[in-house]
Amino acid sequence: MAGRGFWIGFGAALVILAAIVFWVAWPFIFPPSFVPAKLVEVQGEVFVDGKPAKEGMQLSEGAKITTKAGSAALLYWDSSVTRLDRATEVVLENINIPLETRSMSVKQLSGRTWHKLFKLTGLKSHKLSSASVVATVRGTAYSFDLENDEALIMVGEGEVEIKAGGETDLLTASTAAKASAAGIERVAYSEDEWIAQNERMDMERAEEVKERILKRYGAAIILIKGMYGLTDADLDMWFAKYVAGEVEVDIVEEELPQLVNEFMRGRLKPEELRSRVSMNE
Repeated sequence: MAGRGFWIGFGAALVILAAIVFWVAWPFIFPPSFVPAKLVEVQGEVFVDGKPAKEGMQLSEGAKITTKAGSAALLYWDSSVTRLDRATEVVLENINIPLETRSMSVKQLSGRTWHKLFKLTGLKSHKLSSASVVATVRGTAYSFDLENDEALIMVGEGEVEIKAGGETDLLTASTAAKASAAGIERVAYSEDEWIAQNERMDMERAEEVKERILKRYGAAIILIKGMYGLTDADLDMWFAKYVAGEVEVDIVEEELPQLVNEFMRGRLKPEELRSRVSMNE
């Protein structure tokens, strides 16, 4: 197993990569006209604000998405996704894009949803709420099944903080709880076929996202691999941890943007950038 020294150096290298990809390229990834959320995977009867939904249609804040005898998914700007099972209704309450406050919130009125949150743009928080339950997450995968104002939350990976009935609980991978105005009760985690299907779809989407990154930022990735002697296996391991929320990149929002900017302009040599990032680590 890799020691702490390896992970410090490895983390420094990949934080640089994250900064190059997600800070320097931010204006190009998200131009002023970009779509913060859209509807995908539309099957059967699905409605947006009471009107029949179409595959790929843009969603704005306040949009109400209803699945009757159908299903659909909300795809966010950072490749995170919320999938709606049949007989489900949600409201897209807020999408906050600025770098300082990146967050999103969804109100669930009924039914069952699955949420896969990526950390590819340093999303600070994702909040899902019902009338009496609030779930706050960052970099995770979980289901939220609402019936008669009682929510069953099943966490597949990462962490979910639950608040209900004046109580707070932190659910971790492979744990579950029921929550309502009466409070929070831990229950056994039981994965059914619907959850398993969503996990398979998440793996496929993660692979698609990785391939887009490799294709679009190949030059930067080759540079980082050369600087640190990283292999393709190293990058695969990092990417799996990154999208699962296991790698923190808060430094991207502090000193690193300026360092990377200097590096990209040729004002810092690779060894100088590596040294300064390692100090931050």
